[in-house]
Amino acid sequence: MQGGSAPVNDVPAAPTADQVAAESAPSAEPIRPPTGRSTKLTSAVRWAAVAAVAVFTFPPVVLPAETTLDASWVLALNVAAARRLVHGRDLIWTFGPLGPAVYPLDIGHNLSWAAPLRLGVMAAWWWAVARLVRRTSGLVAPTVLAAAMIFAASFEQFAVPLLTATVAWLAIALHERRAWPAAAAAALAAAALLMKFNIGLAGGAATATWGILYVAGPAASGAAAGPGRAARLRAVAAVAAAGALTLGGAWWAAGGPLSVLPAWIAASLRLMRGFESQLVAAGPSSDLVFALVPLAACLAAALAAAAARRAGRCCAGASDSALAAIVALPLFSVFKASFVRQDLHVMQWFLVVPCWIALALPAERSRRGRAVVIGLTALALATGNGWGAVRVPGGMPWPSGPARIADVLDLTATRARAAAAAEAARATVMAGFGAGFDVPGVVGDGTIDSYPWDLASVLLPGLNWTPRYVLQSYQAYEPTLDRTTAARLEGPAGPRYILYRHMAIDGTQPVAVDPATWRAIWRWYQIEADDADDTLLLRRRKRPRFGEPRPVAAAVGRLGDPLDVPPADGKPVLLYADLAPSLAGRLLAAAWRLPPPEIEIERLDGTRDRRRVVWANLPNGILASHLPQWLYEARPLLRTDWTPPPPTVRRVTFVADGRWWRREFAVRWAVVER
Repeated sequence: MQGGSAPVNDVPAAPTADQVAAESAPSAEPIRPPTGRSTKLTSAVRWAAVAAVAVFTFPPVVLPAETTLDASWVLALNVAAARRLVHGRDLIWTFGPLGPAVYPLDIGHNLSWAAPLRLGVMAAWWWAVARLVRRTSGLVAPTVLAAAMIFAASFEQFAVPLLTATVAWLAIALHERRAWPAAAAAALAAAALLMKFNIGLAGGAATATWGILYVAGPAASGAAAGPGRAARLRAVAAVAAAGALTLGGAWWAAGGPLSVLPAWIAASLRLMRGFESQLVAAGPSSDLVFALVPLAACLAAALAAAAARRAGRCCAGASDSALAAIVALPLFSVFKASFVRQDLHVMQWFLVVPCWIALALPAERSRRGRAVVIGLTALALATGNGWGAVRVPGGMPWPSGPARIADVLDLTATRARAAAAAEAARATVMAGFGAGFDVPGVVGDGTIDSYPWDLASVLLPGLNWTPRYVLQSYQAYEPTLDRTTAARLEGPAGPRYILYRHMAIDGTQPVAVDPATWRAIWRWYQIEADDADDTLLLRRRKRPRFGEPRPVAAAVGRLGDPLDVPPADGKPVLLYADLAPSLAGRLLAAAWRLPPPEIEIERLDGTRDRRRVVWANLPNGILASHLPQWLYEARPLLRTDWTPPPPTVRRVTFVADGRWWRREFAVRWAVVER
């Protein structure tokens, strides 16, 4: 991108800073010619600002392997890349085939391409920052712009600079009144799509917004003059081609047949929608209070830009208004991604807002305009640091770029430390199996997967991992993904062994997360080894335990009304329910997040329990007659014989807020028979 980019139209060169200032500065603020000393000082501050951003945001080139939940899928992504597994065909995840560039591990040849790609994205960001800083006026503006960019990388959230780099190049396209920087943004958005899908989607939406404004005319895109409509259309077509070629070329280079690309995009959209519909964890109300402050700063910046435009200061006002339109969809996307799950994910919101406000500084030539943007940026920075001081253990981390540069300079030692960390993690996994539970010895060369998410326990010992379609259960929050994953387990490509733990995140009922997948395990696998603690080793059966469930009844259920499990002579009974949000609920889900329903379980022994359910997957059928919550309850269902334990559940009740959910829903019952 850096060496081969060229203008995609014949737009005249951008006016000089003096020309722009003369057009936009109010008469009350006369322009003073710069002295030689002030020019040298300004240039030095700009260079120092760019250097600080590059140094303090330098990314790690290799990460250590760990055994946590998130580290499991990071490990799986890197192993999948090393084995050239095809996303969309062999597996699906929120991170795509270029995911190892976001979290690089020293596996196979990953570092040979993932680390340079990661550095390339960061270099594109630094280049954009350099071009933006070069256009700033004064001494404070470049300093504030650099501080905002450094703050954006203060957390290990590579997705933030990835999206910010895209937006920064679009800001350059506005400020320099050229179209070719938008081609750089389109290429970055396409690469981001293959790294982390929702980030690439947000970047693509921002680029599309720029294209609409650019075609609409100079006034809409912030330019005082420009080429004709036909030339603008050709420029936008060239930008779109840059994105499409990057997407197709990177997909092919990652080993994915182009014929699979549409299926991967469709599955990724399902995964994203399912995540937004279910993975909800509410934090303290102070989170929203903090979030409203930078949001108000964004609105104030947009209103100030509109006021400047109405006052005739076209250069700054029109450019800032266009910038506000371009960042609107990415800003909303980051808000959704941050507040769907209200924990440390919220930090992404506070990271992006200051640097996106600061992107307006290069267009501001008047002291008043710069003061407004600097003040709003400072307010957003202070709010983010304030939230971090309250909610982040240990407070906001300082960017460790210098230490990462030292790691690159001594790459041999860095890789050795990563290898030692991987070996320590492997030893932890092996010790966790315990005596008498020799999983590697039993499995040997046989294929194996882990359910619901502990992939590290399979991958770190070097077992022959065969992934199911959705890597971990808590992302299969969509019925098609659940059924596809179940079909993979039941088919000839299913693994011979499954390392099984009976658990779910966020207080969800385990068999009501991905019910079709769980039923496929119940149908096709039986206990091979039991560590008598929290883990089972299951082995694939020669024949399934049972055939297709037999329908026995249908009814209409209501939220809050009990549903009695029909008697079936002691046989397991499945419940299919078609819960759906109301119109108000769909609007709430689109604007923010929708609290998922819960299932209240009344057991035959009189005990009651209430758990969350993945409502979108309820049409795939849950084991309502048993609903095992703990491993000791699930273990009898997975023994070698067919005879299931007696039913334990008398009735179930779906509980949800009637303002957001339809009160009535279809119910179907089916019996499982040998």
